[in-house]
Amino acid sequence: MWKKVVPRKTGRNIMAAALLLMLFTLFGCTTGVKRDAGLTDFEAPGIPQNVTAMGKERAVLVNWSASTEPDLVGYRLYRSSNSGGPFTLIATIGTQPAPSYLDNDQQNGLVNDQYYFYKISAFDTQGKESDLSRTNSIQARAGLPAEQRPPRVVNIKARASIEAVYVAWDKVTTSHIKGYNIYRGLSTSAGGVQWVSSVPQDTPGFVDTSISKSSAEQYTYIIRTFNENYTESENSDPIQVTLRSGDDTIPTSPYGLSVSMDTDPIVSWSKPLVNEDGSNIFSGQNPTLDIDSYLIFRANSNDALFSLIGIVEDNGTANLTQTFKDINGTPYNLFAIRVVDRNGNVSKMSSITTQASDADIPAVP
Repeated sequence: MWKKVVPRKTGRNIMAAALLLMLFTLFGCTTGVKRDAGLTDFEAPGIPQNVTAMGKERAVLVNWSASTEPDLVGYRLYRSSNSGGPFTLIATIGTQPAPSYLDNDQQNGLVNDQYYFYKISAFDTQGKESDLSRTNSIQARAGLPAEQRPPRVVNIKARASIEAVYVAWDKVTTSHIKGYNIYRGLSTSAGGVQWVSSVPQDTPGFVDTSISKSSAEQYTYIIRTFNENYTESENSDPIQVTLRSGDDTIPTSPYGLSVSMDTDPIVSWSKPLVNEDGSNIFSGQNPTLDIDSYLIFRANSNDALFSLIGIVEDNGTANLTQTFKDINGTPYNLFAIRVVDRNGNVSKMSSITTQASDADIPAVP
């Protein structure tokens, strides 16, 4: 018995198989590991792993593990001042065996002791970038670790008058300290401050005459030491002052100044008894005290350029004299004092005292 034989569609099957092979070759597998860098690559690189960040002097060093995609071109580094963003692109880095980036804000320097947040993405030859929204941010504080930085300033004091702020602190006596940087801001914390001046190590004080009550009534100050490499310390505790309005009772100057011959000279003075208008500061057996503090100034005997070196709170109505120990100077320096009252009035400078016999003492410092 004969059976009808149906010929196979060999040509059509071959064409279908060839088409499948071509599609697989062009597009590859759409799951699993990224295969190659062809023109038809639809996969973005993986998210960079093992990201770390370390504070440096006015900078942050960011490190991460190298990605292994064969078509990788490089990485994009994003920074924010908040963990939730927004993040701004700050650098594009090419492929490296051990990728890293030192963020110093394009040589401008970051703000020491401020926290910064970073995200890193990878991108390939097709311009595809790893998913930044799925990337965890890494946090770092700019500045060297405390053990690698100069000692911080302590015991900061400040007084405000109508037209100036007086800031003083304990001298840092560690070797290699070059001076102090003074920062000022309008907030109640150390954040958002800006540098306003620097003073040498043996001058632990600053008079800020660049303030204005029309701009703000309250100011915050922090102080940082810096060494020979200009590496800064951590912030001092912030101190806030309020500008005063003053009144008509401006105190007269302290009088009867003297200085001892000690290695750390002691400056002594008598408190003023009256204001410039003739009204009493001290009156009879029950003194009415309006004095808040004393501003101590020192100068070299050869230049008579006076700098603020200390602020001393008044020691109370039971005492008519007061002293200040200067661990920074010598008996041959020139010393003078001003009084600050509770309304922000500041007296004229006192007469000058010194143990130097040949000092050229100005009539009015």
